[in-house]
Amino acid sequence: MTGLAEGLDTGGPGDDGAGAVVARLRGARRPRPSVWCFTVAEVAELLRVKPVTIHRAIRDGEFPAVKIRQRYAVPRKAIERLVEDVVATGRCVDVAEWTAEWRETTGAPVEVPSWAR
Repeated sequence: MTGLAEGLDTGGPGDDGAGAVVARLRGARRPRPSVWCFTVAEVAELLRVKPVTIHRAIRDGEFPAVKIRQRYAVPRKAIERLVEDVVATGRCVDVAEWTAEWRETTGAPVEVPSWAR
């Protein structure tokens, strides 16, 4: 495997679950020491979906992101927490439900403001 998809390959001896995945995410694609976010294309490659899928989920308030004009940035912490939750619980995580639960626990607004779409 090449590129960001390597970050999700968790098999093998000595693998410690979420910590290994997070460590691989930190070293994915370009070695940028203090990257705090991913592009939509990078997230799509990590999750092995098309970028349009990520764009739609963000616009519908089902995926956490930062909007800067017409661009979206997905915080690294959001991806790390999502992966950690999947590994820790051993269950399939619906990202829309996961995002809604995260909003509830942090006290963030449930409705996506129109300016964020």
